[in-house]
Amino acid sequence: MSKPVAIRLQWMRMGVVLSLFLAGPVEAGLELSVSQVELRKAGLGEGGWINAERTTLLLEQAWNLPEGGGLGFKLTLEREAWDFGGDHRFGAAPWQSVEQVVVSMPMRARLSEGVMLVLLPRLGWAGEDGARAGDARTEGFIGAVLKMFNPHRRLGLGIETVHTLAHAWELAPILIVDWRFDERWRLFNPPELGPAGSAGLELACLLGPGVELGLGVAERERNFRLAIDHARAAGGTGKVRQIQGFLHLSWTASPQVTWSAYAGAVLGGELALRDRADHRLGRDTINSAPVLGISGRLRF
Repeated sequence: MSKPVAIRLQWMRMGVVLSLFLAGPVEAGLELSVSQVELRKAGLGEGGWINAERTTLLLEQAWNLPEGGGLGFKLTLEREAWDFGGDHRFGAAPWQSVEQVVVSMPMRARLSEGVMLVLLPRLGWAGEDGARAGDARTEGFIGAVLKMFNPHRRLGLGIETVHTLAHAWELAPILIVDWRFDERWRLFNPPELGPAGSAGLELACLLGPGVELGLGVAERERNFRLAIDHARAAGGTGKVRQIQGFLHLSWTASPQVTWSAYAGAVLGGELALRDRADHRLGRDTINSAPVLGISGRLRF
């Protein structure tokens, strides 16, 4: 008997996993980005600790279309390595290595002068080593309307829908921000390759030519399928949720090359383990701990 579809309304998310080039014409081209983020010796609420290392590769291609339209292709490859230590409540490590692949095709169309419609269908796979690819698939769709007050000030509202690994539809309103107050200060959704992803806000100041310093807070949540030979939850799911605050220093060495460094901390979070029937087998909170990261972007 198939499981009934559930619909859950999530809290508003700041930002969206699409590039802001969708808000207007840009120089079409190919971008390659890579990042490394590390969480070291984060204590768990019930004892024990975790280490986590995440490597992300991002490939983006953009095309401009007539009448202000645009089309893009985006491929994200991500691998997280987890290490559980001490006397934690999960007993054995609930997972060790998790991989994620996401393919999306962002699109934009002009509704009227200064108003753009943005659409983002995406297909993804997220699973522990040894998980069935067919069981690790998720689908999602984002629709948003962006208002451009001028080329440096734009706001957007939208809805994100995701079909989760638990066979439920989740809905979340989205706020998109890219607002430059003057030549130095701006408020925007942080880059996807940052420590916590784009679901947040960052206030940045231009320190000098090509050098920017930002302060932000963001939320990152990942759900993934467990291996078919998992000792406690074969074919079940794992969940990681983190809220992070961070400092972000970026240097645009040339129009083609940008480097970024991050230093921050986990402000709160949780880990959860569920079996294939979606029954929770274990849950724990993540205590405050430092997070460091570095990323680079190359435009062809």
